[in-house]
Amino acid sequence: MTKTNEVECSPQGGLPIASSSSKPRDYGKPIPYDSDFKGPMGKRSCTDCCCCLAFFVAIVGFVVIACYGFATGDPRRMVYPLDQHGAFCGIGNHSSRPYLYNPYLLTNQSAGDCVSACPLGTNNYLGRCLPFNATNPQFHELLGQVMGGWLNVLSRGVSDIMATWYLILIFLFVAMVLSFVWICLLRCLAGVLVWLSVLGAVIVLGAVTGVVWYQGYSKYQASISDPTHHSSTDAYLIFALAGVLTLLWVILLLVILAMCKRIRLAAQIIQETSRAVGSMVLIVFLPVWMFVCITIVGAFWLVGVLFVLSSGTITVNGAHRSFHISWPMRYLFIYCIFFGFWVMWFIRGLTQFTIAGAISTWYF
Repeated sequence: MTKTNEVECSPQGGLPIASSSSKPRDYGKPIPYDSDFKGPMGKRSCTDCCCCLAFFVAIVGFVVIACYGFATGDPRRMVYPLDQHGAFCGIGNHSSRPYLYNPYLLTNQSAGDCVSACPLGTNNYLGRCLPFNATNPQFHELLGQVMGGWLNVLSRGVSDIMATWYLILIFLFVAMVLSFVWICLLRCLAGVLVWLSVLGAVIVLGAVTGVVWYQGYSKYQASISDPTHHSSTDAYLIFALAGVLTLLWVILLLVILAMCKRIRLAAQIIQETSRAVGSMVLIVFLPVWMFVCITIVGAFWLVGVLFVLSSGTITVNGAHRSFHISWPMRYLFIYCIFFGFWVMWFIRGLTQFTIAGAISTWYF
């Protein structure tokens, strides 16, 4: 009685699906070779028609809300200074006077007037002539009264991005180049790099744990030698943190020892993936395409949300400025936030689906 020899099925020369040397207790029942097997590439169809319909309705709803925001809102109302007559500084008739100056700011007697330049003794901050500089403790409190706390944070964040946009682009380019280099190295040194990464994680966590223990010991010795200026409570808190880090380090070691076989398998899978990427070089640009799509869609979404938010009413009471949004618009704003997350994850899922289809086609 002859024994049927079941061979591995891996047309592209990658990892074996099953072989005669595979042990059933480790890999299950071996799969016999079938020359007609084409993988999961046939009979593909849409399985989420209802979800697609709901997504289309959500897109139409957001477009309607954004159009309403474009018709009734104006984001400039959230940033540009507003004088005591309700006119924007730097816009329209006040285009030559972009700054708001209020000589009675501390006494809240008026909202101020638009001026072409800030007078002496004041500093320009986001179009407002304020009598303090940014290092004064009262500066941010006064700015919060004039603009509103959340608007102050938003404006400062946008200003930081505008000031460092070129650095952001440079680091994105550097990250993409390093990703290419990493993929090339994985084709030849997948196992070595995986184990180096695991070993590096152990070493780094162990080093951090050692440093924390040393800091705790130093604090404890200082509290003994000079209890007046050093408290032992700080040392005990550092010891507690060191104990937690030590526990995490031990758990990491045990997990690595218990999953050595899985780590070796992961290294082989990573190496096979790098071969697929080497055969389809353009696939590495899919994340770039995803980033571009998210940027374009996100920009349109952000503009729509800003117009929706700016459709509220501004109340100026002396130096105090408040922005009020009706409750229906607040619910629409929540809907816009939900829709934004939905669209971003849809683009991300579409990219993953495209990569999975390309890998399946290459493998089978």
